[in-house]
This record gives sequence, structure tokens and C-alpha cells, in this order.
Amino acid sequence: MKTMKSIAWVIGLTVVAGGILSNPARADQSFSDITGTNIWNNIPPVLGTNGKLDPKLVENITRVNRDSEAAFEACNAALAQIEQTAPTTRRFARQPSNVTAEVPTACRQLEQLRTEAENLRATVEQTQRTLSRSEFAAW
Repeated sequence: MKTMKSIAWVIGLTVVAGGILSNPARADQSFSDITGTNIWNNIPPVLGTNGKLDPKLVENITRVNRDSEAAFEACNAALAQIEQTAPTTRRFARQPSNVTAEVPTACRQLEQLRTEAENLRATVEQTQRTLSRSEFAAW
């Protein structure tokens, strides 16, 4: 019985001493894995880009800006005309009127140009991202 107690003490003290004297695990050093066949160096070559926008894109943006300004002025004029010709008397009825004012053509054109401008803005942002991050282009 005494031998079992002493063996238990020896094993216990050995485990505690081994825990105290062993080096803690360290993860401060980085070793890359080069055992595979595809080693990526994470520094792709910089491809030649001139950093300029496509001239057709710039021309399209200029056209949309010019047309949008003209359509905005025409839409404002059409809305002012509708306000002037609207009746000033109130109509009291039990049923609401089915007559609705038609949206002026200039305002519909302005809405189309706004949608086109949003698409152009997204295109420019995408182009800027690819031009500004050319150092990460794939080879």
C-alpha cells in the first residue's frame, strides 16, 4: 500500500514539475508552408495602367449632366404651368375624383436620366477601385 502511495506521489510530482519546467507554447513566429506545389508570394506584379478613365465614359457622363440640367429646368417649368392652371376652388364630393394629373414628359425624362446617372456613378466607382488597387491585380 505504501508503494502505491509513493508511486502516486512520484507520478504527481513528476507531472507538476514537468508542467512548471516546460516552455509555454509560443505563436509569435510565422513559418510559411512551402510543402505544396503552389507557392503564392502574395506580391503580384504591378500591371501597367495609365490611371485614366475611358474617354467614352467621360463623354457619356458629360452628356448626362448636360441633359439632366435641361430636363430639370423643363420639369420645373412644366410643374409651374400645371400649378397655374389648376382650379383654385375646392370640390366637395362623397367619392374621390378619378382624374389624376399626368406626369410631364420632362419629369419622366429627368427620372430616366437620374437612373442612368446612378449606373454611371457605379461604373466610375468600380473603375476607380480597379485603378487605385492595381498593385493587387492578378497575373
